[in-house]
Amino acid sequence: MVIKPLEKDDKRENRRLGIKIGFLIILLAAGFVLSKLIPKNTNKDNNDVLGTTQENSNDNKLPVTEKAAQFIQNTTDSLINNAIDSVTSLASQSAATVTDTVFTNTVVNAVKQIDKLPTQQQEEIRQAICH
Repeated sequence: MVIKPLEKDDKRENRRLGIKIGFLIILLAAGFVLSKLIPKNTNKDNNDVLGTTQENSNDNKLPVTEKAAQFIQNTTDSLINNAIDSVTSLASQSAATVTDTVFTNTVVNAVKQIDKLPTQQQEEIRQAICH
């Protein structure tokens, strides 16, 4: 029979978090680069394309690149929220584990040592703690 370790192996979870953060950084960099490359003034009079004139249609108000930038921004926001939730969850689990460990290693051991004392000294300690 294989004995399972008491503590969970968090390497896989840490690797996933690293991949998520890396992907988030790539998305942020792509959004930044796209925002710098896309010209802000899209209302130029470029009606003449290869000698034929065309009308500007206002049906599609946002160009594809702006839609892509919005999609990247929404995805980035979602990833940030997921990362924050993961870090918050991990921090609360760590705090609970530390609290349990400290309690187990200090208070329980102190009580065991008090139980080894003679009854008169045990009563004096109880009186000092309770009052």
